[in-house]
Amino acid sequence: MACIISSRFRGISSIRGTPHSRFLLALIFWDNKYLRYLFLILTVFFGASVLLAHVHYSIDVFAAPFIVYGMYVITAKLFPRDYALFAS
Repeated sequence: MACIISSRFRGISSIRGTPHSRFLLALIFWDNKYLRYLFLILTVFFGASVLLAHVHYSIDVFAAPFIVYGMYVITAKLFPRDYALFAS
């Protein structure tokens, strides 16, 4: 079954976690200056490497940080108790 699914979606490019998970980590650890800058630098580095390797469409790489930020804000509003628990 896994072979069928992987072969069916082989040509579709989607927003994968390569540079964008680092951006989410930068948002999560925003209060920690060292981790924030580390993850932002890693976001730019991996975003550039994905673009230079031609493994993603450019729009995926450029739009994903905005999508990740939107998901972060929506999640913080949908789950305020969990967000407050983490933020404290």
